[in-house]
Amino acid sequence: MVADLQTEPRFYEDVYRTELEVWVDALVSDERFGPCLVLSETLCHPHGGGQKGDRAVLALPAEDARALGAPQGLAIGDTRRADDRSLHVLGRPLEPAAAEPVLVGRKPFALRLDWPFRHRQMRLHSAAHLLHCFMERVLGRALSFDAITTAGAVPDALTVTISTPATDGFWPWGGVYDPDSGAQLV
Repeated sequence: MVADLQTEPRFYEDVYRTELEVWVDALVSDERFGPCLVLSETLCHPHGGGQKGDRAVLALPAEDARALGAPQGLAIGDTRRADDRSLHVLGRPLEPAAAEPVLVGRKPFALRLDWPFRHRQMRLHSAAHLLHCFMERVLGRALSFDAITTAGAVPDALTVTISTPATDGFWPWGGVYDPDSGAQLV
């Protein structure tokens, strides 16, 4: 039964790993995301926590690729979490009667992560944390998600330009940067 299947997350073990041998446990049609693969394990980080879901390719041997009409392998356009399993959202529909005998439980396949996309997501995620900490320091208070999205919580005049010693420490919102104590509004 599909509901009992679990996907073992491998993306925390080595965040720079880009390929993993996996088994296809099921081909499902999700009402929100369409055709999806449930894999035994995955390198694909699911959508959530401010990050988009990873993209990848399930590499197929030539005969399987021909049978499915997917010469470059099966494109995974998104990864979503559903209970204890990851849904690897396919970029195109598959006919279950033709795809299941080729994919499900038959043999392992290579899952190849879209590394440029993942690396960009990692950098954007880290930058968002840095910006959040920076804004809390400048505003002098903690910012929750609700506070950030509530109208008026962040001053309209707040524009951020990273200053260097060459800019004499001036910050464009009227503050002065003091390297000993951090950013201070004056």
